[in-house]
Amino acid sequence: MGDFAEYEILDQSVIVVRTADDEVAAYQNACRHRGVKVVQGRGTLKSGFTCPFHGWCYGLDGKNTFVSRAKSFSEHNLESADIDLVPVRCELWGACAWINLDPGAPPLRSCIEPFASILDAWKVEAMRAEWWESFRLPVNWKLAQEAFLEQYHVIETHPELVIPKRFAPKDPAAFDPATFVEAELHYLHVMSEGMGGMVHANDVAVAEAQRGRELSNDPTEAMARWHANLNEAVVAWHTERGAVIPDLNELAAQGIGETMYYCFPHYFVLPMYSSASSYRFRPLDFSNLPRQQKGLHNAGFEYMRLSEGIEGGIANFERTLDGFLAGRPYDQLAAALRAVNVNPLEQPVVDLGL
Repeated sequence: MGDFAEYEILDQSVIVVRTADDEVAAYQNACRHRGVKVVQGRGTLKSGFTCPFHGWCYGLDGKNTFVSRAKSFSEHNLESADIDLVPVRCELWGACAWINLDPGAPPLRSCIEPFASILDAWKVEAMRAEWWESFRLPVNWKLAQEAFLEQYHVIETHPELVIPKRFAPKDPAAFDPATFVEAELHYLHVMSEGMGGMVHANDVAVAEAQRGRELSNDPTEAMARWHANLNEAVVAWHTERGAVIPDLNELAAQGIGETMYYCFPHYFVLPMYSSASSYRFRPLDFSNLPRQQKGLHNAGFEYMRLSEGIEGGIANFERTLDGFLAGRPYDQLAAALRAVNVNPLEQPVVDLGL
């Protein structure tokens, strides 16, 4: 209790503070005296907030607890309802605190389905941060966002992630299970070592231990058995060590075993086996994006030409965003949110009802 973090967005600063083991609260980060930021960064409070300028104090509940030289103020400047920290909407989901500066917005859960239910099945709330990295990009935020709404760019932008063929040759008789397994293991190493741990090193080690297990010479059967065996082995390894992990084969059977899920407008979770990478429009390799930002302002550039089949997620994202900016009522936006809060990769352009 008492742990806090400052959340900044544009010119707004919000204090997020743990008020109990499973509760958080949020307040505008401005002393009610003269507007000085009460805290900066993150840390732990022992007895509440103290403004560093004149010493006004606030409890973890945001209530003002002390005004220095209070008798020097007029009564109307110290009305109890006016000198508490201003609360900000804060809801919990997926072990994260979600800030909303609009007090009239609908409840969080209604805005993030079906993303929320899918990630609940992945037990994302049981995950804990292993590392955190951030960059400031010299681009409009939507360009960084859109780089993750399609995988059309991967081969050209990330050639190191192009892996050997993992599938059967045209002649099924030429399929070699051992060669297939080696390609799969190479893929897992690339995802672990070249993608900042998108596949956790522990899961790669579990996969390595599966080398040598007998597989069918039929490519379809071999691939299915390999993935089922690996899922089962990963779950067993982590369960034996007391970790909370879903049944990965059951997720696959439900059709929610994909490796990317998106929540409008800017949040991605990429679950693979026991762990997940999470992004808020902050790509790891952004060399192309500043170049795109400059190119968009060239006088001869009129508009983007998107592939309806593999870049449709970008069109869906932009039109949903336009709906919010236009002030459309939430009952119209809800259908659009459910359409975009999914895996955006290879998504076609869809009718959003806007």
